[in-house]
Amino acid sequence: ETGINLFANTLSFMRVAAFSLNHVALALAVFTIANGLGTTGHWLTLFLGNVVIIVLEGGIVAIQALRLMYYEGFSRFFSGDGTEFVPLKLVGVK
Repeated sequence: ETGINLFANTLSFMRVAAFSLNHVALALAVFTIANGLGTTGHWLTLFLGNVVIIVLEGGIVAIQALRLMYYEGFSRFFSGDGTEFVPLKLVGVK
């Protein structure tokens, strides 16, 4: 069990490293595009490019937080006991 946990944690940290490389690639693309423009375009591209990067990475963080909460957090406390869910049926509605 310890070996499996070590392997799983290693893969998890490799995922974090991939996100870091993604950030570097996006920033490099924005700076490369900005360097080919004039002064106004340069600063506008840097500003808008960084806004796009922040929004994309914010989405990644939100998805990872949900993943941690649902799959890793809830799986430790969920026992599966209880009664089966039966949806409400309205009379005359198919």
